[in-house]
Amino acid sequence: MKILVFRIGSLGDTVMALPALEWIREHYGAACRIMLLEDKALGSEVAIRHLLQGTFYADGFFAYPSGRRNLRFVFSLIDLIWKIRRERFDAVINLAPGQRTRVALVRDRLFFLLCRIPSFIGFHSFSTDVSYPRQVDGRPAPVPSEASFLLERLTASGLPTGRRMDDPVPRPALRLTATELQQAETWLEVRRRHPDRPLVAMAPGVKQPVNQWPVENYAAVGRELVRGGKWELIVIGGMKEIPLQEQLLHTWKEGIGAAGAFSPRMTAALLSHCRLFIGPDSGPMHLAAAVGVPCVAIFSDRDNPGRWHPLGSGHRVIRKSVPCGGCGHSVCPRPDHLCMRSVTVDEVVTVALQQLSANDQGAVSTTAEGLTRQTGVWPLTPFLPDLSTRDDGAGSQGLV
Repeated sequence: MKILVFRIGSLGDTVMALPALEWIREHYGAACRIMLLEDKALGSEVAIRHLLQGTFYADGFFAYPSGRRNLRFVFSLIDLIWKIRRERFDAVINLAPGQRTRVALVRDRLFFLLCRIPSFIGFHSFSTDVSYPRQVDGRPAPVPSEASFLLERLTASGLPTGRRMDDPVPRPALRLTATELQQAETWLEVRRRHPDRPLVAMAPGVKQPVNQWPVENYAAVGRELVRGGKWELIVIGGMKEIPLQEQLLHTWKEGIGAAGAFSPRMTAALLSHCRLFIGPDSGPMHLAAAVGVPCVAIFSDRDNPGRWHPLGSGHRVIRKSVPCGGCGHSVCPRPDHLCMRSVTVDEVVTVALQQLSANDQGAVSTTAEGLTRQTGVWPLTPFLPDLSTRDDGAGSQGLV
């Protein structure tokens, strides 16, 4: 049997798809040839294949053409259709984002019909009430994780997943090799100044500017941790994060710079040696969660709580509820960027120290501030104030 799996996105999107991909492989077996169609060009810095190539999840990859919709794009699309036709797939499984619209799903169907694939799985659309629910006061309501939405695509198509939408999703498995883990350990050994101290990873970069916490805040958090003399810091990220890394290391006067030095899988191997991760909603955060590293995740209020929270247990999400929550913007139009700039350095330091202390005691915090197991959603940390009730004019711009 031959199956084509359609998944778009980058690092975080790929990690969220791992539970569904693992179920697909286990259901159809090792003899089934599974190919992935992604939306990243072969020359992309970060693509799904960079995380899954050589693993049991997929036997090969196709890249959907990207760039301007010109004549070259049309020819590339026709070439892709013929390549897929030649494979003679028995079925296509759609693992597109849970928020994908009905119109987009119809367009997807038409494309795969042109590819002459006879069977369609996972092309179920979710209503707005399910994918973007609102509370009575109009604010974004908690939702299950993106991983749950993808598994629900399989369930809604009649596949025997044996799960409900609100079932918790276990930590995904990246299946790092012994060689990858050893290479990361060797790289660290020659760069660590304090090998006796646990490593704390920090990743200040983001794909969407709306999720950016000020770099000076990361610098201040790191300065507080360094001052304690108990932990060693390492900066994680891609090539674009190198300037941020240099700024942080200059401020701290110590630490390890790993931005731009590794592939996604090797970055995950490096993170597996860390005691804690501190950073925003980003690919590195999802990689850290996937290798079992507790995360202190700093989230904007742009989306429904829970959708992109790190998978697994032991994480703490710091997120402020603001009047314009659920805006869906990639770039915040407010000059004050209220939801992110309202997260203070002291709050992040406090949560980080709590997590590190819990780790030292061998038990990461999973109390009421942690995971709501019935929904798989991390609620807002209770000691953080709800800024929607501010009376100082900060919320006067209302919904955007």
